This record gives sequence, C-alpha cells and structure tokens, in this order.
Amino acid sequence: MHRARSIPVLEGSTRSGALVCLAILSFGAAPAHAQPGSMTRSPASHDTLSITTREGTLLALDVARDGRRIVFDLLGQLWVLDGNGGAARAVTDAIRDTAEDADPSLSPDGDRIVFSGERGGRRGLWLADLSGGAPRLLSHTPDGEGFDGRGAWSPDGRTIAFARVVMRVDGGESRQVSEIALVDVTSGEIRSLRIEGVPEPDVRDPAWSPDGRRIAFVNAWVQDPGGGRVWSVAAEGGAAEPLTTEGVAALAPAYSPDGSRIAFLARDEHDRWQIWLGEEGAPRRLTDHADVAPTRVRWSTDGATLLYSADGGLRRVPSEGGAPVAIPFEATLAFARSRTELPPVRFPAPGFAQPARGHA
Repeated sequence: MHRARSIPVLEGSTRSGALVCLAILSFGAAPAHAQPGSMTRSPASHDTLSITTREGTLLALDVARDGRRIVFDLLGQLWVLDGNGGAARAVTDAIRDTAEDADPSLSPDGDRIVFSGERGGRRGLWLADLSGGAPRLLSHTPDGEGFDGRGAWSPDGRTIAFARVVMRVDGGESRQVSEIALVDVTSGEIRSLRIEGVPEPDVRDPAWSPDGRRIAFVNAWVQDPGGGRVWSVAAEGGAAEPLTTEGVAALAPAYSPDGSRIAFLARDEHDRWQIWLGEEGAPRRLTDHADVAPTRVRWSTDGATLLYSADGGLRRVPSEGGAPVAIPFEATLAFARSRTELPPVRFPAPGFAQPARGHA
C-alpha cells in the first residue's frame, strides 16, 4: 500500500536545519531486533513525503552565460531553474547520496557544475554534469576541519580557482591559512596561487577576469563573516593590486562582462549586506534590502543586471540602478519512507486488575 503525504511549504529553511528535518522524517523504521507484536512493517507499505519550498535562508547561485539557466543550492542539494523562474529541477540528491551540496558554479559552456560538498563522509570540491550522473571529487580536505570551496571557472573552462585552508609553518610555528588554489579540470593537478604584497596572508573568493589574465580575490580568512579589501593578481601569480578602497570590507567580487567594473557584497550604514558596484571613485550601492545572503553576485551576459539572493529569494537588479525584481522558484523534494504498523491498543475491562508488563 502506498500513501502520498505532503508537508506544508517551508519558508526560510537553512541548509543544515533542512537536512536534520529530512533525516528525522525519513527515519521511522522499526529496529531489526524489535519484539514480535510490538510493531510491524509491511515491505510493500511506504509513504511518499513531499516538501515544497519557495524560499531559502542562504541561497548561493550562478547563471549560465546565455542567461537561460540558474543553478542554486537549497535543502542540501543543487537545483537548476529557468532564467526567468518557475519550477526548479534537482541536480543532486541529498537523501539518496547522504550529502550536503552547496555553492554551485557553472562551467562556461553551461554543462558542468563545480560545488563544495560533503558526500558519504568525504568533504571537498566536486564536479557534476548538469545532465546527471555521479559527481567526481576534485579536491578533498584532509580532515573534518578543513575547507575547499568558493569555486570559480576560468573563461576557457580548463581551470578552477578555489579557496582552501592549509597548514603553514612560520617562525617554527604552524597555523591555518586560507589560500587560493588552482585545479586542472582534466588532470586534477592542484597548485597554490602565489600572491604577494597583501597585508594579511589569508585570501578567499576568487573571481576570474573575462580575458582570463587576472584573478580578483578578498584579503580575508575564508570563513571570516566580515570580508576584506578586494585585490587582483595575475593568473600565473605575482604581486597583487588593490581594486577597492581601503576600509571597504567586501565579499564575493565579480567582474563585469567587459571587465571594466566589479560588483561585490559589502555592508551599508545599518550593518546590512548589500550589492555594491566598484567604479571610478567611491563604490555605488545598488540595493536596500533587509537581508542579503552573503554568498554570490552574478552578472548577466550583457552587463545590464546583477543576480543575487536576498530576503529569502532570488533577485535581479539593474546595474545602472533601479528596483530589484524577484525571480520566483518552487522546489519540491519527494522521497519514500517505510511506514510502520503499530498494533491496536488494548485496555482491561472496567474493574479488572491487570499488572503492568514486567511487574507481578
């Protein structure tokens, strides 16, 4: 027997919180050593649980070069969406694969996704085909405390820059440092990007220039929620040059398609994250949201709009200024769960004494 069960729409669910919720919902099977008559499960009996959401707390996104598709993370897995919004299709399966996938980045040809994930106990950078199939591990952290993420494709699609945490020895003492590394997509070879001339050793959030000659980055610890100054360095490494003024703490820089401007996340006078545009002179604020997710900013191919996540959804704002527009989505996650049959409860007749089980 099969029953379908729908769970009300989840609003503002977090990645980890949603996974805990799904794990609890999917659990409900009787133990293999359960006593006869205590509870039974028919092999043919199961429920289909369906969860539908139109919002998310931390949505990291990317958009295809032609603007026709958007990928984003939600409920611990990756989804693909029409560029104008609508029903989202799951690309990865968090329940089936015991995974938590996040922070997707589309390849220049739009066929592959690199993302940060923990799958089957292995954490690192993963590569998946948008059409399906098992993801391939590109890099892995040596232990549960490491970090590999913030993947960014080179314009030719051959190399992925990403942030990772490594151990360095300085003055006889070892400590963790976040650096930018480059991985060859075909061979899997990984090398560190040499960066000189920055005040702090920690760097994060790599972003390639459109011609592939330079990489922008943030001079801050990879898990520092405050951000830092934006710099750029030659793709082969070398001396870095500042792209933003000193004192502007930014995250997630992104070059415009023509390479003349750079967008990033930074806080406003109310300490709220907003989208800013770096041009000649002072940066220009483009948004005024109550809650912008400090994840990613993406340009449209023509440079006319910027895509980001705010107030629980996906948004698009004109790069020259104007009102943001929502990109609606609906994501439905359905999975089967074995249904446990409980025996009927029996009570003694009135006036008849019956000892409790296990007691005389």
